[in-house]
Amino acid sequence: MARFVALLRGINVGGKHKLPMAELRAHFEGAGAQAVQTYIQSGNVVFEAAARQGPKLGAAVANTLAADKGFAVPVLVRSAAAWQGVLEGNPYADEAEADAKTVHAMLLSAAPTKAARAAFDPDCRLGERWTLGKDVLYLHAPGGTARSKVTTAYVDRVLGCIATARNWRTMRALQAKLEAV
Repeated sequence: MARFVALLRGINVGGKHKLPMAELRAHFEGAGAQAVQTYIQSGNVVFEAAARQGPKLGAAVANTLAADKGFAVPVLVRSAAAWQGVLEGNPYADEAEADAKTVHAMLLSAAPTKAARAAFDPDCRLGERWTLGKDVLYLHAPGGTARSKVTTAYVDRVLGCIATARNWRTMRALQAKLEAV
């Protein structure tokens, strides 16, 4: 069995798209995932499945949630090894160590094209810094993200893929869950 992290986008935010974590776990278990754990209420799931099944489970859960809840819920899945790569690739590790809430990883549903990468030029007038990896965007936002123009909507539009963001505290907490056996 392999271990995976799934990140759901846009649930339990601002009172919209409510999804209790017990129900979310049941959706993953119904799709065939094992040892399903959630972390906080924003759609973070750690689970086990056959190595080839992990990404398929994410798509299956997205489909059943859309049918059951009536709204689309993008589900991005990463293997434990890919998750570790995201953590190790953080160019803002020192900043994350100082204040984990100011550093974010936006996982992308696909690697952006060369043209999309060239067009990516967010307005960073609040002092944000960003680094675009293969399928992740690292963001250091020392002033917070509430007023930042580097949003998932901007990333989706310009890079042509779906993004979902987590702060570095959540990234590390999910890594700890992956490592716990």
